Amino acid sequence: MSGPLPGPMRRLDLTHVSHRFDETLAVDDVSIGVEAGELVCLLGPSGCGKTTLLRLVAGLDTLQSGRIAIGGVTVAEGDAGRQLPPEKRGTGLMFQDYALFPHLTVTQNVGFGLRGGKPGGARGSAPRGEEWIEQALAGVHLAHLAGRYPHTLSGGQQQRIALLRALAPAPGVLLLDEPFSGLDEHLRQRVRRETQAILAESGATTLMVTHDPEEAMFLADRIVVLNRGRVAQDASPVEIYTAPADPFVARLFGPVNELEGVVRGGSVETALGPVPAAGRKDGQAVLCFIRADGVEVTAAPPDGGRGYVRARVETARALGPASYLLLAPLAEGAPESVPAMIEARLPGINLPAVGSDVWARAREEQSFVFASVPE
Repeated sequence: MSGPLPGPMRRLDLTHVSHRFDETLAVDDVSIGVEAGELVCLLGPSGCGKTTLLRLVAGLDTLQSGRIAIGGVTVAEGDAGRQLPPEKRGTGLMFQDYALFPHLTVTQNVGFGLRGGKPGGARGSAPRGEEWIEQALAGVHLAHLAGRYPHTLSGGQQQRIALLRALAPAPGVLLLDEPFSGLDEHLRQRVRRETQAILAESGATTLMVTHDPEEAMFLADRIVVLNRGRVAQDASPVEIYTAPADPFVARLFGPVNELEGVVRGGSVETALGPVPAAGRKDGQAVLCFIRADGVEVTAAPPDGGRGYVRARVETARALGPASYLLLAPLAEGAPESVPAMIEARLPGINLPAVGSDVWARAREEQSFVFASVPE
């Protein structure tokens, strides 16, 4: 652990990492592996331990327990009290507020991590220097701003400059802390696409912190959901969305209808009809989660209404790309424990008249059954 870690695209491993702030256990026995060239998002609400993990990898906080390795080299081992200094870990860190130097030009900011902070100095003699900076700025369409200062740039331009500065030293691992949080929604979507292209071209091993599920779904090869300092689920975006491990993970990805019920004959009878409950025992009390965009609504049900329930439209509002409906199920014999109202989100403008009757059912692939108490 005497010199900087060599080369880009290094695997990152966190093993049984725990960290406390006074009496608060911020990170609780977390183990994560990020393959070389992979982009992994740490997702979760504020206070779940995301940024703490990022700071521990960067070396900004001292690891208390566990082990962190980059490219197979241990950079921190809490129990042994070993800590490699941040500048020798081969990591690049992009801060949430970008932290551009106001007195440096765009070119100087991008080149700060090269050759001791000055383009043309010792550290970045090969393969990166002024030529790389020029090509990188041209690649993100900012070459014409090379001599400008940060305060004259838009938020999206500042974000791209901060990202290039983090990538300039060819770090083994790139660490991104909420990189789009300061941008408005329209600009955020465009900059996400640009960032995705930059990271794909760089091939950087990337660990990114976000609280935005859509952002994680769009960018990540894998998502690690954190809940109160622990890993709730570690899987691909598709698996996380279609097979959430528990109610906490299910709630992260948009509004859900939460219905209580009891398993009978392999399914649960709900206000939206039967929901399959494969693997659950008869008589078991369960929670059924049905995504709002997993509620199918039709004016006239196919197949004579089999699998559908009749419901009255209480609210119908256009949301632009989707329509929001609040439905009151009218099915006789529905369990009393279910909520009186069901939320549905339909694609496009689909607004049945308030007070009219429609038919609704739960799509199986958007319905999840969990034990009502931990098993």
